[in-house]
Amino acid sequence: MIYFTIIGNHDTNITNQRPFETSGASFTIFHNYKEKIDQVFIFTTTTYKNLTSPYQSAAELTKKIIKQESKKTGVEIINFDFTPSPIDYDIVYNEMLSILSELIKTKNIDADEKLINITSGTPTMSACWLLLQQSGIINNAKLVQSFSREIQRKKGIAVEEVDFNIPNFPKVKKNDPKLYKLVSATKKNTKLSDQVMYQDLQDQFPGFIGKSISLSKVKKEIISVSKTNIPTLILGEPGTGKELVAHALHQKSDRKDNPLIIVNFAGKETNLIESELFGHKKGAFTDANKDRDGVFKSADKGTLFIDEIGDMPLGIQKRLLRVIEYGEVKPVGSDKVEKVDVRIIGATNQDLKELVQNKLFRKDFLTRFSALISIPPLRDRQEDIEDLIRYFGGQELNISRECLEEFKQRDWEYGNVRELKAVVDIASTIVKDTPIEWEDIPSIPTSLLDLLKEDNITLPSLPLPLPLPDYMNAIINKARSISKTHADVDKLLRQSNVEKARVSRERKKIVK
Repeated sequence: MIYFTIIGNHDTNITNQRPFETSGASFTIFHNYKEKIDQVFIFTTTTYKNLTSPYQSAAELTKKIIKQESKKTGVEIINFDFTPSPIDYDIVYNEMLSILSELIKTKNIDADEKLINITSGTPTMSACWLLLQQSGIINNAKLVQSFSREIQRKKGIAVEEVDFNIPNFPKVKKNDPKLYKLVSATKKNTKLSDQVMYQDLQDQFPGFIGKSISLSKVKKEIISVSKTNIPTLILGEPGTGKELVAHALHQKSDRKDNPLIIVNFAGKETNLIESELFGHKKGAFTDANKDRDGVFKSADKGTLFIDEIGDMPLGIQKRLLRVIEYGEVKPVGSDKVEKVDVRIIGATNQDLKELVQNKLFRKDFLTRFSALISIPPLRDRQEDIEDLIRYFGGQELNISRECLEEFKQRDWEYGNVRELKAVVDIASTIVKDTPIEWEDIPSIPTSLLDLLKEDNITLPSLPLPLPLPDYMNAIINKARSISKTHADVDKLLRQSNVEKARVSRERKKIVK
């Protein structure tokens, strides 16, 4: 009988002193069939990320223990190269098909009775063993599974033969093993090439933390759009990284050596916006003491990024139509038209369709933006959150797995990545000997914002009152107005992140 087994994670626990107590499925199955087995083929696995197989030493030790159990049994160690991934069915199946077909042919063991361990290895490998056995590539073979110690005690047996008994299962035509080997090599090269391209995409955006599918889609769109000069609109909730995308579009364009000018006109009067955008001539209005170049002139041959373009007055939108269409600007107080070569990028977190319907945004202005990049909110790319936490907090930030899961489950609707960073910054000030739990992180920012979700709260209208602390005080006063008592809110305020950060810093000094 021929015995095929892959060394899996549990098989690496085996020790020479206590093999029956520490062994995984590979040795357990052999032990139960050792009187019938004449030859054992132990398969180790490698991938391109781990060219030195971690299972090699376990395979060598298993071979040694098998030889001690049965001196007549031959043992050979063979490697499966599952580059680039041991859980990719396409790669695993073709590699196993190639290696096993050649092995069966060269060893002339097609007619021999065979035993296959389907417990060790990944589920992908187990499924491929089944396909190879049922299709007839591995002829005259039995599938065997092994149980954990606990299951063994309950069932009273250590191993069990698995008979799927699939009638009329299609057989695979047995071709020359060299053909299988060629197909396997081709599949590997294709998969590896795809993986290299994916990694190259990530390497091109070191400032974009995360490798989720949705974020990778944004990166591909940036690469595609950046090679053009077409006006581009970036959509996304607050804190998703719209300005980061604008910088990337500029840096990857042919304009990267020329200026990137960033403006935000939210809350500004139309005449001030006109002067800032198009410039003005001396005497055009009160306080116009000298000629001034607008940002379009400053951004000539470069890029102009208009943040919160949804707040731009309708009159300015109309004037921008001609700039986009013809590259012409006319300073305030001048009859002379000046040519500019500027790429326009706009960004907003507002629903532009709704703004158009409400006559707050010009449809003809919106249609001038030929490219659209939509950034997913953080809650739609939860797989990036751990990377972001490690980036903002450093590897030394010690949070529990439960706390990490809580981070992933939050909506982050008030600020996405920006809000996440604020919470991580607060967590980084906490001094604990044990991992940080979610309950340890001061919750005052979220608590205040939750209070403001009440329908009867009216926030100050734009432009915001200055200085900024006055605006924050307005928010706090509104929160107080709907709190049961002033004491409730005051208690929350005493636990604010600022106070917590200060206390934590003092504690750090004491510890030192």
